[in-house]
Amino acid sequence: MSIDSQGDRILKLLESRQGWVPAPELAQISLQYCARLHSLRRQGIDIENKVEIRNGVRHGFYRLRRPAPITVQPRAQASVLQAESGSLFGSLAPERYPD
Repeated sequence: MSIDSQGDRILKLLESRQGWVPAPELAQISLQYCARLHSLRRQGIDIENKVEIRNGVRHGFYRLRRPAPITVQPRAQASVLQAESGSLFGSLAPERYPD
């Protein structure tokens, strides 16, 4: 049986949700959830937060920021460049301009 750290448990909670997670839910895992979030952010995990004010009371929410979709060049184009120049990176010769 493995024992997850409080930071691991908070990360699992954030990963399991599609939307915002209220701060009181994080406080159920760790009363010092801000310190746990700080250490997760230092590890490179992108966590965003927002504050809503309802009837004069502040309510905090957190979620994982979704990375932007990555566009990848199709393999066919890379193989065409390789076939034309014999190199995967295309022609490596410097461009020449007329004087």
